Amino acid sequence: MPIAILRSCVSIPIPEREIDGQAQAESNTRLPQELAQIGRGWAVLMNRSQVTEEDFRLIRRAAFDSIPPLRCAVLQALMNGEKPH
Repeated sequence: MPIAILRSCVSIPIPEREIDGQAQAESNTRLPQELAQIGRGWAVLMNRSQVTEEDFRLIRRAAFDSIPPLRCAVLQALMNGEKPH
């Protein structure tokens, strides 16, 4: 899942200021399960038995809000066909 990769971080030691190793993405099932729980929970709070398009908008927002701001801005630009600069 691209969101899980975009959420990952890398170690940057302060003196060297260079990336130390590769990003370690979280488990490929953890984030989708958590996002599904958000959608189901919201549907229940709204007295619905099924997840609707409104719930999917909330899930999408939660996913994007969990990405660091600069990475999210780049992703949004790419999704809109713009240059991320």
